[in-house]
Amino acid sequence: MNGQAEKAVEKELADGRHAVVVVGAYLEPDRWDIGGLLMDGDDYVDDGFHGCQFRLESGLARPEGGYYAIAVNITITGSKVFYENVGLSFLRTKMRCKIEYVGDCEPSTFDHGWVTVELQ
Repeated sequence: MNGQAEKAVEKELADGRHAVVVVGAYLEPDRWDIGGLLMDGDDYVDDGFHGCQFRLESGLARPEGGYYAIAVNITITGSKVFYENVGLSFLRTKMRCKIEYVGDCEPSTFDHGWVTVELQ
């Protein structure tokens, strides 16, 4: 990764379409009660932090306002796209993924979950 997290998260599907994870996607880690939105990642790199594709809203409020955002990298691991009804007229597409919680001067940790994708 040349010392930096790759920014494109895409997987080609068997039917030739591409599943793409974009800023604003919803990530649901398996071990969390509720997920969060993916925000822009970091280009900042140093000896202890190799950058990240996205920042994940944690839902934990910061004393100065806003929310803490966790550095994550996403890899789409699923081969099937799942469709979920969210309301009367909204269909959400999602796939299984591997989540790297990027370590900052410590080892990264990993989890799995669901991420919403755009099909192209």
